[in-house]
Amino acid sequence: MAAAEGTTGRAAHAGQGPGGIVEDLAREGWRGFARLRRYLADQPGEWRSLARQVRSVAWERRGDLEARRVRFAFLGDSSTANLQDPLLLECLARGVVPAQYHAPTAHVSREIRDPASGLWAHRPDVVVLAVSPARRAEGADGGGDGTPSAFLDSLVEDLRLLRAGGDPLLLVHNFLAPEFRPLGLHDWRETEGLAEKYSRLNHALAERCREIPGTHVVDLAHLGALSGARWWTLHKTWFLGGLGFPEEVAPLLCREYAAFGAALRGLARKCLVVDLDDTLWGGVVGEAGAEGVEVGADYPGNIFREIQRVVGALRERGVVLAINSSNNEEDAWRPFERRPEMALRREDFAAWRINWQDKAANLRELSAELRLGLDAFVFLDNDPVVQGWIEEQLPEVHVLPARDPLHMLHALASSRLFEGLERTAEDGLRGRSYSAANVRRREEQTAADREAFLAELDLSVTVGRAAADQLPRLAQLSQRTNQFNLTTRRYTHPQLAELCAAADAVVLSCACRDRFADEGVTGVVILRKPGAEWVVDTFALSCRVLGWGVERALAAAVCRIAAEAGAVGLEGQYLPTAKNRQTEFFYRDLGFTPVAASEAGSRWRLALPAPADLAPPWIRLRVEQDGE
Repeated sequence: MAAAEGTTGRAAHAGQGPGGIVEDLAREGWRGFARLRRYLADQPGEWRSLARQVRSVAWERRGDLEARRVRFAFLGDSSTANLQDPLLLECLARGVVPAQYHAPTAHVSREIRDPASGLWAHRPDVVVLAVSPARRAEGADGGGDGTPSAFLDSLVEDLRLLRAGGDPLLLVHNFLAPEFRPLGLHDWRETEGLAEKYSRLNHALAERCREIPGTHVVDLAHLGALSGARWWTLHKTWFLGGLGFPEEVAPLLCREYAAFGAALRGLARKCLVVDLDDTLWGGVVGEAGAEGVEVGADYPGNIFREIQRVVGALRERGVVLAINSSNNEEDAWRPFERRPEMALRREDFAAWRINWQDKAANLRELSAELRLGLDAFVFLDNDPVVQGWIEEQLPEVHVLPARDPLHMLHALASSRLFEGLERTAEDGLRGRSYSAANVRRREEQTAADREAFLAELDLSVTVGRAAADQLPRLAQLSQRTNQFNLTTRRYTHPQLAELCAAADAVVLSCACRDRFADEGVTGVVILRKPGAEWVVDTFALSCRVLGWGVERALAAAVCRIAAEAGAVGLEGQYLPTAKNRQTEFFYRDLGFTPVAASEAGSRWRLALPAPADLAPPWIRLRVEQDGE
């Protein structure tokens, strides 16, 4: 049945031309984005034609436009015009709608320093700064005296002015040495050779950028290696039209930019779901047996082992792993148990569906079990029929269009689908957290009384004012949490730092642990203090800890902190999105009184101090005040 349905889904994709994709993109939801991805995979040579047609999309018809729109601004000492179409398509492939501003070539410093420039009129969320020491020396503005140190000082000054002038995310390119080396074979032997000079410059740039909040370095050398471009500085488009980037490199560059845009809008993916046969190993385990599948030191098993290593590295970064495979479960686990060449182990997976059911139905079940929306999932399966079926039935899921092991390896290594703006200690805890959740679920299913089970969890929650070292994690929660997020406002690390320093705001962190796992920081609350009535600007909690009463304990701590600071009342806001409907009546259930309600959301009020029994009795709540 699933195969027949999958064939139907592929046929639907095959008949979906650019005109239909344009119509789908103008409608809310994920279907247009999924069909655009499929068209690009099936017709890679048609991307320019598709980009031209996509420019005509009536984006204003989408009610979710503002939640998806990211404003990009490009500043460079060479033209960035050939980045426009690749950026459009790479963003749309992730569900991001880009608005672009490309400043006049070589006007970097003028654009930054003029408050009436096109840069500042665009109100950018992301600024890309693409300059090179060689081209600055040839006459672009703001280059100092032409020495490498003066060039770097000038660049860093520009970055600091960008940071002071607004709050965009800053992406700065590092530098590639020109292809022509005057010293020839002796270049690496000389301290003033181009290789050494550019190596020192890139190291210094990385060190200086770490000191500027919200600034990231885009590694051109790495992208050049992935692209296969023969020339970076001596390419035809530079001589024809002053374009700074070869055509082969533009899509990969734009993939980096789009990944940052997706992270800003909470659209980074969180879970990788993999098939097994011909995906994690070569062959069909039900036919070849555990000893017969291909994985190990020899070709092609070495490619599958490398796929597993990349998947394992993603898990170490905090990506949740799951399995969706058509197999007998007993057969499927045998390679994990009997083949020492396997880089992955059973315990690396947070959940699995190994059966003969429809894989779309399996993904829905995995979504419910892991408490992750389908738009948090990436699916890796080598079967094009299954790929088309999933895209048709579950367009929220990002299906990697890879059909052979090397293609799958490249897709996993370069897709940039799981990128966040911050790396935190909690990323390393996430895999163990989901493993612990499996144990909790099994114990809860056998418990006679749920409240007694919750009491036996030995659950503790600690709430207090955010410390500086917690801000990366709190920014991550703000950007990535969608389900239990009452207002879905996104904040970056620098923005949170400003709020912590402000007299009229309070930023709180929530950490929890039980006898199974330390979950780390799992919640963020931002309070505004316009007067005696405080306002809850942000209340977000990781889905990993929902269902235990942590949200009520956090609310109780918020009320206590506000009351002890002199607040007489607390106003809560609920702003609906497609994902946070479960929080619609959260304030009502806490005892807040409704103040106003409309399709745009609702406001609620609670007089302080709050009732003493707001926090569940099975949770040990610790509220840390200043100085503790």
